[in-house]
Amino acid sequence: MSAEYAKAFDEVTAFLRSQGVEPEIERSAPVTLEEVARFQEATGIELPPAFSEFFTAFANGYEFAWDSDGEGGAFSMPDLATLADLRGDWVERVSEFADDPGSMDQCVEPDYRDEAFRIWGRMRSWVPFIEESNGDSFCLDLASGTIVFDKHDWFDGFGEIAETNGMIAGSSLLDFIRTWGRFSFMPQWFTDAPHPAPQTHLEWIPGDSRFEREN
Repeated sequence: MSAEYAKAFDEVTAFLRSQGVEPEIERSAPVTLEEVARFQEATGIELPPAFSEFFTAFANGYEFAWDSDGEGGAFSMPDLATLADLRGDWVERVSEFADDPGSMDQCVEPDYRDEAFRIWGRMRSWVPFIEESNGDSFCLDLASGTIVFDKHDWFDGFGEIAETNGMIAGSSLLDFIRTWGRFSFMPQWFTDAPHPAPQTHLEWIPGDSRFEREN
């Protein structure tokens, strides 16, 4: 698995270099399986094997960033200690809304409130690991092992947005990295737009940047 993660990032690096851009990369040494086990015991976070392998086979914290003439991208995986803090903050925030029957009264029309609280319930199993500048996040869903997208103001949508928070951005961490890597880890403007209620997967829409690769 280490080789697969390395290959995914190496492909982005090679592509950026072909465009005359040198990315900045910081990679911390991996941790042991025993350290992951201690992390899981201390936090109650049961990481899927494919996700924990990132930390044990590739890096316990990884930073990949680049910029060129107003465009740029970044992938930032926190180390395990930071991941635990992010999870703790997330659980506290979600609970503030999920445990308060009146929290949605000023945000979502009555017909959509039951659905909104079902979403809050699903969000209890999420672990945010990448936060974009506008507050949106990519999260690990502990219930499925998939990577899901959290729109920070989803509950202010009065319907469609409320029904689609949690769209799948990758079937696994590696799938997510490979997909976003095609866009050189640039911020995804289309994630800020409403999506049809039946849509379950995030649609990665090509733009007109020279820093995007074809499939």
